[in-house]
Amino acid sequence: DDLSIEIKPHEACDCEFETWNDTVKRLDSELQKKEKEALDIIDQTAKRHRRHKKIVYVSTGKDSMVMLDLVKRRLQKIQIYFNNTTLDVADVYKMVKKHKNWNIINPDMGFYQYVKHYNFIPTRISRGCCSIFKEREGMYNFNKDDRICFFMGIRNDESLTRANRTDFEKNPLWGDKNWISCLPIRTYS
Repeated sequence: DDLSIEIKPHEACDCEFETWNDTVKRLDSELQKKEKEALDIIDQTAKRHRRHKKIVYVSTGKDSMVMLDLVKRRLQKIQIYFNNTTLDVADVYKMVKKHKNWNIINPDMGFYQYVKHYNFIPTRISRGCCSIFKEREGMYNFNKDDRICFFMGIRNDESLTRANRTDFEKNPLWGDKNWISCLPIRTYS
């Protein structure tokens, strides 16, 4: 039952491990620069789209939680939404329920019911999570006339599909709605 581990260099490696604190010190100026850039993007968004509702989508993953922290530092009036993909572990749902001010978007059917109903076969390349639970028409319970700015924790390094994303985007699936997405941490690696 002993779960302790020992980390030691490979016999052929004559190197020293960097401590967490040393890593943070080494990367501090780069981290500060990226943080400032993200905060500037949030400021630009607030200025450019001041009449839009500010909505933050969170998954409770590292990217969305970093993005939420940054947005909260700059904007007072935001709404926070958790998009339930029905694929998360129990601890995610426990965390979401601790935040009474978070809105939860629940799908009409769970992932496994969707897979069975539509004869969909998820693969490593095409999991379907975003297209089924995050981009599908009807997942957003907003009026088509609402002006909305969605803050999302999407990063360019996540996939080839996301590699060319820009700071501000309009999802073609939204049609003529006056909605915009802001991706403040898209350049984070």
